[in-house]
Parts: sequence; structure tokens; C-alpha cells
Amino acid sequence: MTSAIDATKPIAGTPTTQSVRDNFATAKAEITALQTSVGSLIGAGKNALINPNFTINQDAVSGTVTLAAGVYGHDGWKAGSSGCTYTFTASMGINTLTITAGTLLQIIEGNNLPLGTNACVLSWTGTAQGRFGLGSYGASGTVAMVAGGSNLTVEFGTGTLSMVQLEKGSVPTVYEQRPYSLELELCRYYYEVLTSVANQSFAVGTVQTSYVAISLSYAQKRASPVITLSAGFAIYDGVSFVTGVTLFSQSSGLSSAYIVIATSAMTAGRGVLLMSDTTAGRTIKINARL
Repeated sequence: MTSAIDATKPIAGTPTTQSVRDNFATAKAEITALQTSVGSLIGAGKNALINPNFTINQDAVSGTVTLAAGVYGHDGWKAGSSGCTYTFTASMGINTLTITAGTLLQIIEGNNLPLGTNACVLSWTGTAQGRFGLGSYGASGTVAMVAGGSNLTVEFGTGTLSMVQLEKGSVPTVYEQRPYSLELELCRYYYEVLTSVANQSFAVGTVQTSYVAISLSYAQKRASPVITLSAGFAIYDGVSFVTGVTLFSQSSGLSSAYIVIATSAMTAGRGVLLMSDTTAGRTIKINARL
């Protein structure tokens, strides 16, 4: 940046008080601008929360979101022990929640917290009161000691909420905006929704004597997930369809699963496709959330 500080001031002789003040004000403004600019670069990855701007919404919640205790809304965020009700709006890329009842929380995995024991500060924009760990609710800028390696809960009560950040230190720095693709990847480490278009194939398998064995791949998960299929899936062996299929059993790993669908309507040994039907929006959910 080009400096606006006037090197000729204070002038030789007797400078005016105002000229000195003006130059100091210019210097202060430039230092503040540099701190803001550098603050957005230093400590990349400083925000321990995922989806802190509520950008990722794989479950496509909408309108007035009413959640029972422990049920998730926007990715990474779930209702507290008394449930949660909220609405949300978007303006210029900022997503703002208005919590009208209960609490909304996120459990941060211990491996994502600063190493050792550190003072950490929780900051956000909005009127909601927040807390982390076993601390009391307070306004943005709440500070507490945090031990790395142990899961930590961040929780908010009623009011407005956006751009949440938990970071090492006792003074909030500029909000860290991560690329959308990276935020989605962070969310998919815990939860992933595969959503179909009409007649879309998802996975391949083979027909056994009384069941179909399917191999399904997905993004790496933090732990072996639970897999659920919505209504509207079918098995196709190149000759015929078996519709209305449901999971019989599953053996899931961190990035793939072996799922079993019971059927005796197909010829053993044939290859098959797991497909959605003619209606778009069928889902396979892969859940390894905390």
C-alpha cells in the first residue's frame, strides 16, 4: 500500500498541534489497515469451528427450523438439551441465524483444538449469548482456558448469530473466511448427503442367492458411519428392476461400505446397479457426526 503519511510534517520550526495530530491519525489508520490485512493471513486455520457462517446446509433445512434435542440443522450445529428453534437469512454472503427458543451447539473434536492448554476466545456477530466448555453465557469476546485433545462444546442461546469463531488467544482477530469447497470438505468429514437426479446410479454390486451386495464409496469420515437410504431406490441388473429396496445390513469403513439389500427376485451372479427412481432428490446419508 502507498503511505499517506506526510514526511514533511511536523514542519521545521514550530509545527501546529493540528498538523501533528493529522499525521498521527494517518499513521494510526495505516497501522490498523495493515493489522486487519495481516490478521486475515496469519494463523490460517485458526478457527476451530466448522461451518461457522452456516453456509453448508446438506439437509436443506428451511423456513422455521425446529429441532428436538441433539438433532442437527445446518451442518455441524445441533440442538441443545431443550431443543432449538431458529430461522435464518442471507445477505452479501453472511448467513444470520435468529434463535427463538432453546440453544444451538457445536461439539469441536479435541484434535481440532490448539495443542496444550491455552487461553481461547469465542467471538461472533449478533445478540445471542454464547459460552464454551462449562463457562457461563456471555457476549462476544468470551475467554476461557481450553485443553487440546478433549472435545469442547460451543453453545448459543436466543438472539441473532453469524460469523462465529473460536481461536487461540485472548483478543478476537478478524473473522477467517474459508473457501466454500474447503468448508464443505470439513463438513463431509462428519456427514455427507448424496442426492440424486432422476434415474441416477450410485454404486455397483453383485447378486447373491438371496441378497444383493453393494460397494459404496464416499468421502473420508472421522469414524465408521451409519448409512441410511431414503425411499425411492431400486436395483437394476440389466434386465429388470427391483424397486422399493431397503438396507438389510451394512459394514462401513472410513471411506467405503459394504451394504446388503435383501432380495430373491434376481439371478445370482449378475452385476447390478444401485439406482434412484424417476424422482429426483432421493438421498443416501452417511453419518459419522459427534
